[in-house]
Amino acid sequence: MLVSVTCSAALAQQDLSGRLYERSARVNELIRQNATRLDNQTQRQVLEQLSAIETLIARGGRPNPYPGNPAPPTPPPPPGGARYLVRGDIENKGFTFEVTNLLSLYTQCTDFVKNQIGNSSVDDINISIDFGPVQKLRNSSSYWKGEAQVCNQIVEVARKSGITYDNSELAYIGTIEQQSFMFRGYSLLDINKQCESFVNSSSLSSVDDITVSVNLGPVKTLRNSSSYWKGSFEICQQILQQK
Repeated sequence: MLVSVTCSAALAQQDLSGRLYERSARVNELIRQNATRLDNQTQRQVLEQLSAIETLIARGGRPNPYPGNPAPPTPPPPPGGARYLVRGDIENKGFTFEVTNLLSLYTQCTDFVKNQIGNSSVDDINISIDFGPVQKLRNSSSYWKGEAQVCNQIVEVARKSGITYDNSELAYIGTIEQQSFMFRGYSLLDINKQCESFVNSSSLSSVDDITVSVNLGPVKTLRNSSSYWKGSFEICQQILQQK
């Protein structure tokens, strides 16, 4: 008996929907034929009512799930592409970075290390990407010091998890005699200007120890075992030759 009633109700609803759809189409045709006789406001009001009827038909007669209000808009995607949540702690000091790529991660990380860790020795880092498993980093032979060494460890974990670098911008990151640098720009000329300014303002006259990573790639160690690189031109030339 229940099956019979259900089927009858479904057939009745289908028949009603069909008749409503036919009537809607007929009214649309009448509006088209008499468009010159109706003012714009009247046409708009009638078309809005027809649109509401057609929406009701499409939902099978079910009312608007958001009575009195339009359906909530679909939230737009975040600017800059996908966002990742990088969480963890450095020597028990917790961090949370919301990032779009490796460079934004590195930038947030270095700010955090400068303000919270300073130049302290670090040998214990825990990292989780998007609430995934915690990855524990331990430096059993020595320590990571400064923002460049510490944040390079976190960036490498993020890279392996699938976070990528945005190649629209150049970034040369590393140290000159233990002084950290980050030069960002859209050409090697931009990078060179920043490098020379950094060297001159830091009083780095004689240098034989440089580390550099290009676009957050592998860190390269440059050592002048026979002499020193002197002046901003020679020092920055070593950095800009790296690819």
